[in-house]
Amino acid sequence: MNNVRSPFAAKVLLATGALLAIAACSKEPTEYKADVKDESGGQLIVQDADATGVPVDLPDTPMTPVPPSEAAQ
Repeated sequence: MNNVRSPFAAKVLLATGALLAIAACSKEPTEYKADVKDESGGQLIVQDADATGVPVDLPDTPMTPVPPSEAAQ
């Protein structure tokens, strides 16, 4: 039995295996369809209504109104 091993063939097999592993792990992005017509020409952002969001703590800082000045006009 003749057992010939080529370093080039080993590299090709390793690269092919790595590409197949990466392709198997990749996930197609979820595409959402909106029931609206976008007339602005921009991108329409849609989110999953059932998805849980991240809790956000808003600060309880009192707002102080600033009197209008001449520079603001």
